Amino acid sequence: SEAVYRWQDFPFREIFNQGYFPAFNGSLAEAKEYSEELITALFDVFKGQMPQAVYCKHSDRPMNEKALLAWQARVLASVKNEQLPPFDRSTLDDELLQKLVHLSYYDSGPKLVKEHLNKKGIQFVILHHLSRTYLDGATFLTSSGRPVIAMTLRHDRLDNFWFTLMHELGHIYLHLRDSSKAFFDETIQDSQDACYPQEQEANEFARNALVTPAYWNKEIQPKLSYFSKTEIFYHADELEIAPAILAGLVRWETKNFQKYGDLIGHKQVREQFAEYQVRRE
Repeated sequence: SEAVYRWQDFPFREIFNQGYFPAFNGSLAEAKEYSEELITALFDVFKGQMPQAVYCKHSDRPMNEKALLAWQARVLASVKNEQLPPFDRSTLDDELLQKLVHLSYYDSGPKLVKEHLNKKGIQFVILHHLSRTYLDGATFLTSSGRPVIAMTLRHDRLDNFWFTLMHELGHIYLHLRDSSKAFFDETIQDSQDACYPQEQEANEFARNALVTPAYWNKEIQPKLSYFSKTEIFYHADELEIAPAILAGLVRWETKNFQKYGDLIGHKQVREQFAEYQVRRE
């Protein structure tokens, strides 16, 4: 009979090397022989309810949707046994956002995010992206209705980390009501063509969470075209946020991505996450 899952349809070697089949001890060749069982077991976490992927991609490169699904299944499997307090939607408020944004002020801010979200009943996972997924972040619900934010750290930059985090929170606040949908995002900030109204709304949400519109319009907007590094540091201190966030937003608003290359926090995120360093080939 026709196989439901064929290993050829997945980036199978990557999935194998990154430990997606923790109970399997054989070689890659053996895994291919048992691939249908292994992938079926991986997809057990969906409990038969495959979510509809809402995917905003900015490139015309072909995207491997099966790889996306495998990645999502691995994220769900990795949080299955975590004990978190119940998720209560009413705790999603400005105070939580402000606390998260202020974490960015500290060098180890990204490392502190998980604990903050977990205390609110939100899962947080870092998992390397799979090839041909072009993925920075995603959010979806577990089968028990708990929100998960997963990030790939594909771009190892502080500005991208904080923007992606707030973008995913935006989806939880605004769009994620049931487990029939999963949002997958390529949040490169030099792209204005957000595909869906939901993506534009999540971008807008992220920007306003990082710097309030009132502050932006009064203190930053008027000087955008000649905003100096000194001013970035000054305003970041005043707001108690990472200078990288401000540098990233100014680059985005002015469409000048040559600017402040040394301020956006290159190579300052992955090193904070031990789980990013899983065996990879």
